[in-house]
Amino acid sequence: MPKHFLRAPWGRRLTALAAVPLLTLAACSSDDDGVGGSSIVEVEIVTVPNNQTLTQLIPGNTRQMLGVPTNSSGNFVDRAVTWVSSNPAAATIDATGLVSAVAGGTTWIRATAGGRTDSISVAVRYPVGTITMAPANPTMRREQAQQMTLTILDTQGNPVTGRTITWASNNAGVTVNATGLVSVGAATADAQVATITATAANASDGGVAVNGTTNVTVMGDAVVATVTITGGTGVDAIGFRGNTGTNTTLVATARSGLGNVIVTPITWSGGNDAVGTVDAGTGAVTFAGGVGNLTVTANATGAGADGANVLGTASFEVAAALTSGAPVTAPDMAGGNGYSYAFDAVGGGFTSFTAVAANGSGDGDLYVFDPGVTNWTTTDGGGSNFRCRSWNSGNGENCAIGTALPGWYRVRLYAWTPAGVVSGMQLTVTGAP
Repeated sequence: MPKHFLRAPWGRRLTALAAVPLLTLAACSSDDDGVGGSSIVEVEIVTVPNNQTLTQLIPGNTRQMLGVPTNSSGNFVDRAVTWVSSNPAAATIDATGLVSAVAGGTTWIRATAGGRTDSISVAVRYPVGTITMAPANPTMRREQAQQMTLTILDTQGNPVTGRTITWASNNAGVTVNATGLVSVGAATADAQVATITATAANASDGGVAVNGTTNVTVMGDAVVATVTITGGTGVDAIGFRGNTGTNTTLVATARSGLGNVIVTPITWSGGNDAVGTVDAGTGAVTFAGGVGNLTVTANATGAGADGANVLGTASFEVAAALTSGAPVTAPDMAGGNGYSYAFDAVGGGFTSFTAVAANGSGDGDLYVFDPGVTNWTTTDGGGSNFRCRSWNSGNGENCAIGTALPGWYRVRLYAWTPAGVVSGMQLTVTGAP
């Protein structure tokens, strides 16, 4: 017999009854087993069809109930079932067992036959009573975006979810989307006021529409929301050019909350004396000849909301440049660590090249990454998104690149973790015209 999740205090224990056709009930019914109505030992309420939800009903919904009296043998007893609702203002039930949702509230539906009863809870949701919007009456700058949030309560003060909300603004210069994101246009004048309205129609809940509002005042120029950094001539320029005295200029782009570019002073900082330094005013990076990570920061000073600084940070791996045919010996690499070099095949006049890693002790692997590939990680041995990978046992590795692309290739050696330290591994890259 199906479990009833909510029972009235007077209801008997939770029981279950499989939904069965009425013809089946009639076939095993007993009109009289000797003691009249008192032969009924229990009455079960089931929905038709079975397992329909009886919570979160809205006014006008109906649910059909079936009362099933049974005797001590578990057989259906053909007796009249009477129905009653403890709160007809929320939901009523007629003589056939049809429940009709009327208005917000809860009620117990009780079935009685032969002195036995069963009961089940029915809940009809209340209409939305209040909508409160936050932030309340904010001041926003041009090009600023602000997400509005709602607190929705029913007429009894309980939190409400699952309602359809429509949004509107009465000012074309201040828009709001379907999720409540308010955006101020770049040309909206100071002191403009827009009323943002969130509406719950409430019609399906048996109530009138309810609005929540807030007034947005426009005041001030756009603020910076993000700062991004790109290489002046591409990421490869800083990623792979480690020769002393060479340089490249980075570009910082400040954007508003709407994604529009904002021209504002940028101050640069960071760098690594052994690898490269960045000019505080121009973003020009001068390489010192060392290799390793180089992290720079672009600061839009006081250009954020409420005068906050907005920072953009970028980190680059600067690798030593390889010369065709000239072998280099990599530093010792502990298991799980690697070391990168750079090779400019096309810039050196080559259409193809071969990278060979050999000699030394341990078990080293070889990876080659195409120019411009920056989304490589070390979670897959020496990296992912590679052009070529050679991972033979020991230190005999070979990668041949048949058609060279313009830009700097990353050529990476990696110490296979289980084998431990790789020492004295030698790398030679040879280009072919």
